[in-house]
Amino acid sequence: MTGLTEELIRKELIDPALKRAGWDVENPDQVGIEIPADEIDEVAWHKLQKKLKEKGAGWNIETPAGICDYGLYSENGQIVAVVEAKKTSVNPALAQAEFYVKELEKLQGFRPFGFMTNGYEIQFWDVGEAINRLVHGFFTPQNLENVRYIREHRTPLTEITINPSITDRLYQQEAIGRGNPRVGSNPARPIL
Repeated sequence: MTGLTEELIRKELIDPALKRAGWDVENPDQVGIEIPADEIDEVAWHKLQKKLKEKGAGWNIETPAGICDYGLYSENGQIVAVVEAKKTSVNPALAQAEFYVKELEKLQGFRPFGFMTNGYEIQFWDVGEAINRLVHGFFTPQNLENVRYIREHRTPLTEITINPSITDRLYQQEAIGRGNPRVGSNPARPIL
């Protein structure tokens, strides 16, 4: 299936992969296609285009500004993830996905996740939280809600106190404390 256009990649590869993950591509309440990230910051978009040209992205930079290929909707109608589809291995999709995610965050109050794919490989990105990574497939609607819940309700390590009934040995407390300035540690003292 080499040499497919982006349209065929969507129809033959991406749409079925979304369906396997529980997304109904035919249902506009679940999956939006060619979704504008409204109120696009034109200055930021032009900076992104310039940056891509400088890197020799190898694709037509004059694409419609602010249009994400797919928007995956949560039950409350907010976009929980964007999907950027590309027809080649040259991947400006990372920069585009980051831009769309940040713009959508301004509109809906939380940052959606990003998927980038050429139909054969799928990358997942929690922009601003972790680097993009190769995944086996798209996440189900429930998986995305779970990841979002974890992101929004996690407790930073710096705010966790040691429970001495679980970690009653000094070396355990010291190991935990090395990653948590609130707990304190003595870096001069070796862990035994």
